[in-house]
Amino acid sequence: MSAVALILLIACGNLAGLMLVRVMRRGGELSTRLALGATKASIFRQLMMEPAILAITGGLLGLALAGGSLDLFTRFIPADILPMTGLAIDGRVVSFALLATFLTSLLLGILPAMEIRRAEIRPSMAAASRSGSGNGRAPRIRQALIAGEVTLTIVLLASAGLLIRTLIHLQTLPPGFDATNVMAVQVSLDDARYHNSQAFQRLLQQSIAAMKKIPGIESAAVGLNLPFERGLNNGFHVVDGLEKGPDQMTSSNYVTPEYFRVLGIPLITGREFSESDTANSQPVAIVNESFARKFLGSTHAVGRHIGSGKSTYLIVGVVGDVTKKPGLIVDAPLAREVTYYVPAAQVEQSLLNLVHVWFQPSWVVRSQGEVTGLTKSMQKAMALIDPALPIASFHRLGELQVLALRQQRFEASLLGMLAGLALVLSLVGVYGLVSNMVVQRTREIGIRMALGSSIRQAMLEVGTSGLQAVAFGLAGGLALSAISVRLIKSELYGVKSYDPLTFIAVLTLLILAATAATFLPTRRIARIDPASTLRAE
Repeated sequence: MSAVALILLIACGNLAGLMLVRVMRRGGELSTRLALGATKASIFRQLMMEPAILAITGGLLGLALAGGSLDLFTRFIPADILPMTGLAIDGRVVSFALLATFLTSLLLGILPAMEIRRAEIRPSMAAASRSGSGNGRAPRIRQALIAGEVTLTIVLLASAGLLIRTLIHLQTLPPGFDATNVMAVQVSLDDARYHNSQAFQRLLQQSIAAMKKIPGIESAAVGLNLPFERGLNNGFHVVDGLEKGPDQMTSSNYVTPEYFRVLGIPLITGREFSESDTANSQPVAIVNESFARKFLGSTHAVGRHIGSGKSTYLIVGVVGDVTKKPGLIVDAPLAREVTYYVPAAQVEQSLLNLVHVWFQPSWVVRSQGEVTGLTKSMQKAMALIDPALPIASFHRLGELQVLALRQQRFEASLLGMLAGLALVLSLVGVYGLVSNMVVQRTREIGIRMALGSSIRQAMLEVGTSGLQAVAFGLAGGLALSAISVRLIKSELYGVKSYDPLTFIAVLTLLILAATAATFLPTRRIARIDPASTLRAE
């Protein structure tokens, strides 16, 4: 909403500047009307009609465009951001649009209104009307407006750049597993039939065996959660490590024996789970490398013990870290979270019933070739075991990263598009300012060129007005960005709020674009004929 408000201000700045120029050019007309008895109030009402018509027309077109593109925009927004009732153009939206339209008309008409207050019956206005340059105030006011537009554009570009840098950082995190030819199916087990541990174990064994019978399948396994998904936050305590004491929170996961093999998670030391790890055998656990370093002081953790609930687990292996979507422990969209794994056969019955309310376990298979068309085979395999089992979704393992970062991708894309729009509007403003300066000073430039001034000198002098506005805007934008980036600090990961690379890229982009927008309209100066100007004199 803040970004959209800045876009509105930039657009209003452009239009207000153009309307001010029109009023200044009508100085002679306004002076004459005042001399003939017209009141400033009547002229003010007439001049306010134009911004009101522009605002109302724009508001109606905006509502029509919003209504027509609502379905497309809804598909662009991540589902977990949308309200359950969906998006609709209702009374609140229309009221907001009317309020925005009213404020826009005021913003567009404020400068002409101020000029009417200054208007007097004076001969100089007639001269200003003839020369087209007015009293020199309009260009200065427009320069101030352009500087303000550039300031706001810097803020949007810097914010968008930081979000894009954050997204790049998150997308390039080492996954820690091999997603090649791996397909996952998520299944809901919040079913009274599987609140019994024996029924749950029977389902796992039969379904995994059915999956392995699919042609081309190398291995199959089940896990409560997968990489790039949120893990179960569970309490544990170290029994014989460096930090003995109360329970601490970490991510946990129950898995079947071939889970690490299917996902290609490397085994650093020790062993993986086996079929002999049952409910009647010694409770065992496997920890990841971050867990071993943080809580046990070394990756040589095999033989140590950790406790959770009523069970004490013997650590039999250490595996590599995988990138996950952290829960309450780490404040980041994706991170290498400390995790311990337990065999699915050794999960306590009470915990099993609880987690299946909030989590949907995944069946994963690794294929010898492409997984295209594998979903139907996996669905048939599950149906053979339990036709009534509700399947939530199928995913290639590589797609999980896309799903985990959809909100960050949406934020970066949306703010990037708005920042691009702000840049275009600011460049239009710079172009319009310099172009208007060329038109206003055509007579002066023609005379100076007749007296020996070069085209290059004239282009530099006129273009300076645009560059000055941009320079002030750059200074103001850097100062305002230093404050505004704090608002998105909570959305930045792996990049500092005052990232020098981002700000250098933003400044370079704006300077190059503004320079082009400044000097493109000055090319008209080369077409000015000094002889024609002198004949007109």
